Amino acid sequence: MIKWFVEDAPIRTKMMIVVGTTVAITTIAGLGGLYEIHQITKALAAAKIEGATEITESAKFIMTSGMIAATVVSLAMGLWFRSAISDPYVATVVRMEALAKGDVTTKIDRSAHKDCVGRMARAMEVFRQNAIDKIALEQDTVQNTERARVLKLETMKNLADGFESSISHV
Repeated sequence: MIKWFVEDAPIRTKMMIVVGTTVAITTIAGLGGLYEIHQITKALAAAKIEGATEITESAKFIMTSGMIAATVVSLAMGLWFRSAISDPYVATVVRMEALAKGDVTTKIDRSAHKDCVGRMARAMEVFRQNAIDKIALEQDTVQNTERARVLKLETMKNLADGFESSISHV
């Protein structure tokens, strides 16, 4: 399971596991607090202390509200963090795959980032520029080869015409 998480799981899945774990821990902690309040309520009720029920009910309400708020906030923050971390990586990988397939026309985003995504984007830009230069060299080679072929044919024709002209004077 750990190997799958480290080596195989997509980053978005990893981040969802982190978010889910954080929310679960927050919820479990809140439920633990509620359980403790419930135990205190039972002890106070058994001791027949006046006003204990109202105090413990108020404590349960505050604890439940706090637990729900903490769970919602941790879920919202977790989803935001997941998006902020995962989306740039995923988009960069998708762009990298397109570059590997020969797409040199689409802009490479996020090169201004100062994190690993930015480093990858700047490296991809070097690969992209090298691919563009290679394509240009290949096109120049084809054009030069064609020019050389045409020049050779013209030279051969001129030599043949010159030879024919010199023979016709004889």
